This record gives sequence, C-alpha cells and structure tokens, in this order.
Amino acid sequence: RVVLTTLTGRTFLWESTEARDMTAVKDPAVRGRWAQILQEEDVSLPTQGDKETTMHSIFIQDETVGDCCLCSFVFTVEEKLSVTILKIEWGDHVERHLSQVPYSVKWVTQTYPMAKLTPQCRPVKSRGALVSAISGDGLVLAIAVNQRDPKATQVLFVSTLNFITVCSSLKGCGSKELQIPAKYVRSYWVGSVSWTPDSLYLACVLKRGALLLVTRLGPLL
Repeated sequence: RVVLTTLTGRTFLWESTEARDMTAVKDPAVRGRWAQILQEEDVSLPTQGDKETTMHSIFIQDETVGDCCLCSFVFTVEEKLSVTILKIEWGDHVERHLSQVPYSVKWVTQTYPMAKLTPQCRPVKSRGALVSAISGDGLVLAIAVNQRDPKATQVLFVSTLNFITVCSSLKGCGSKELQIPAKYVRSYWVGSVSWTPDSLYLACVLKRGALLLVTRLGPLL
C-alpha cells in the first residue's frame, strides 16, 4: 500500500493486486491500482496560501486503532489551529470502496482557539511555523507550535481518537530571559520532531541544532 498526499489534502491510495510477499519481489514491476480518496464537504483542508501547513501520515496495524493509515493536516484559520485527520481503515467489517480489499474512509476536523493554548499563542503564517508527527501507535498527534516569542513555543498533543489536547511548554527553547533579535528568532524554532520507537518520548530538534526531549503528554525533560 502507498498513500500519496499533497499539502492541500489531495490524497491517492495505491494497493497491490498481487497476492505475494512484497519483500521477496525481485521484479521491479509490481501490479496495483490507484484510487483517489475524496474529501467530505464539511472537512477543512489547507489552501496553497497556508504556508505554515504541516502534514504527516503513517500506516499502523494495532489492536486499538486496527489496520489503517492515518494522515494529519495542521494549519491555521484566522485565530484558530485547525487539525484534520484522515483515517483509511481495512478490515472485515468496513465498507468496500473502489478496491478489491475493503476499506473505509473517515475525515474529522477539529479547531482550537490559539489564545486558549498554554502558553497563549498567535497564528504565524510562515513556512515551518508548525511541525507535526503521529506517534507509532497512532494514538497521539504531536504538533510543535512555533512562535515569534520563543517563550510561547510549545508542543500540543492531540488524541487521534477523541481530539482531547494537552499543552506542553518548551520553556523558551533555551532562550532563557534573553531578548532574541528578530533575525535570530527562527533559530529557536522547532525544525523537526520524531517519536521514540516506544512512543513514550518526543524528540524536538531546533533549527539551531539543540535537542529537546518531551515526555508523551507531559513536560519537557
């Protein structure tokens, strides 16, 4: 299976039509079929003008979330943070949808007023302002919310099951009490995030090279 997604939410699914172990395939040509995953009318997706958009996708086979693919799209709409999650699920009890293997498609959008986050945040319509990653177990979406004031930069943990959130401050990203000149502010932004294999910790790497480790749903270590 392959999922191809653009930042604006156009999503395509490829599935192999060959009943063989792909790890043992020596022939470079593998037969399969493409299908477009259509969005629902009430779903909010980013536009090309939303330069801050971040997306992440992951395939999971787990007793809790099932056999599925999760894709997340995070961007800002006015003064709110918009989170949209696409779930493509395979199994015996889901609808058959343009595929030899039955799968169901579910889109969910949730918005969060940025002024109610802790610390309080403001939208930053700039590339790299948001960075995200879904945990290996598929249960938590971590969103690094970069701000022009490093003291407000934080990680927002979002449950992929019920969209309950937990805020975790990054304590100024090492800026302490210094007044950072505007031209250096981006060096204190989180440039990438990655979960540990057990999904218990989130590693955040700043653009200036510093590494921050955050516990799952908890504080900065």
